[in-house]
Amino acid sequence: YLYLIGMILLEEGNLPEALDSLKSGLRKYREAAQTTNLRISLEEEIITAIAEIYLRQKNFYNALEEYNKMIELPLGWGRNDEHMWAKRHYKLGIIYEKTQDHKNAIKEFETFLKLWDGADDNIPAISDAKKRLAALKKES
Repeated sequence: YLYLIGMILLEEGNLPEALDSLKSGLRKYREAAQTTNLRISLEEEIITAIAEIYLRQKNFYNALEEYNKMIELPLGWGRNDEHMWAKRHYKLGIIYEKTQDHKNAIKEFETFLKLWDGADDNIPAISDAKKRLAALKKES
């Protein structure tokens, strides 16, 4: 419930309340997961939403911390939506670029593009990642 409320608030642009709702939802989800067979995938989705809020707030340190929690989860834990998993590398690339960590930005954009190899160039994240990557490599 709190996850859905948080997602609605996020879409409405009410970032502080969305963050509160999602963090509360994550706590309750983790409590319930200890006593039931809940899948980890919802935890990933909640953390991703929290990271997106931090990114929109330009709180890059916290966004990076949240996205890295996703990358560190063991493979196979809720990774039934691989395109979303790959897109997290795209978001990390943006964060690293904005924090002037060009080496890691290049690495993340390359990882994203490798994972989405063969995707249509008209997908906004693909074309944007390619443009950003080219600009970063030109600067280096």
